[in-house]
Amino acid sequence: MSKRKGAIIRSIVYFFVVIGIVMISGCGKLSPVSSDNEEQKEPFGAQQVEDKWGRVFYWSFENAAYGWVDEGGGNMEFEGDGYEAEFIVPDNAVSHWEKLWMEGQAYYTESGMVYIFEFGPEGLQFSESATLLIEIEAIEDYDDDDEFVGAELSYYNPDKDEWETVEWDDDSDDDGYYEFEIDHFSRYGIGGRTM
Repeated sequence: MSKRKGAIIRSIVYFFVVIGIVMISGCGKLSPVSSDNEEQKEPFGAQQVEDKWGRVFYWSFENAAYGWVDEGGGNMEFEGDGYEAEFIVPDNAVSHWEKLWMEGQAYYTESGMVYIFEFGPEGLQFSESATLLIEIEAIEDYDDDDEFVGAELSYYNPDKDEWETVEWDDDSDDDGYYEFEIDHFSRYGIGGRTM
C-alpha cells in the first residue's frame, strides 16, 4: 500500500508543478491578455475618430456592401445615411477573382461629418489604383461656416495607432463627387478639408 500511496502523492505533486508552470508562463509578456502584447490592439471606435477630428457627438453604423471583381474590374455601390458612395476597381487591378466588402460608419464631430470606410479583405493590394467616390453633399451639408475647400482622405495606420492624410479633392471636375485613389485595403476616413 505504501508504494501505491507514494505513486499517488508523486502524481499529485507533478500535477501541481505542471499547473504552476502553465500559470506562470500564461501571465508572462506573451500572454494574449498581457498589456504588453503587440498583437492585441485597442478596438477601433469613436476615440480614434476624436483623435483626428475632435469631439464625436454621435455616430451610426451603416450596412455593408459586397462585390466580386476579377481581371475585368468591377464596382460596389454603397448607400449610407443620407449619402452615396461607390468603389470602382479598374481592369487588371487584381489578377484573380476577389470577394470585396466595404462597411461604412458616419461620425458627427466638431469638424463636421466624418465617414469611415473599412474595406476587406484587409491588406489587399491593387496593381492599378481603385477609386472611392463619395457625394459632395455628404461633407458640404454639414459645413455650417463654409470653411471647407474640399475633402481629405486619411488612412488609419494600425501600427502607429494614428491617422495619416493620403490625399484631398476639391471636386475641380464639378461632377458632384469627391474622388480618391485606393491602392490597398484598410480603414479610411473622409472629412472636410480646411486651408
